[in-house]
Amino acid sequence: MTYKMTDKYRKVLTDLLGECWHKPNGIGYCHKCGRSVPDWRIVNRTFTADKDMMKVFRSLKTETWVDWFNFKNFAKIKWEKDFWARKEELREPFEYWWMSDSERFCCLAAQCKMEGVI
Repeated sequence: MTYKMTDKYRKVLTDLLGECWHKPNGIGYCHKCGRSVPDWRIVNRTFTADKDMMKVFRSLKTETWVDWFNFKNFAKIKWEKDFWARKEELREPFEYWWMSDSERFCCLAAQCKMEGVI
């Protein structure tokens, strides 16, 4: 299975981080938070970079670690389905599979949030 970041996932993750999903109002400001946002370039997170993955990781790693463990179990179930669907030479260990691709990690976190696991 491939994991592709969508605006729906980005909005869910932005909410998870407690940040604003900026929407320009036509005069250069976000109509939600009032931040200056050029119309030609919206400055929302992409959730495809390592720094975004680490921000999501840190938001899941709460004091009790409950969200983190729930997310890890959710990801492991997805990995198992993906693992057996792949050719043997393309199979990766879980620890590598879920942490080696920022976009996949963030997509999994968004899916997990949308399904109410975290």
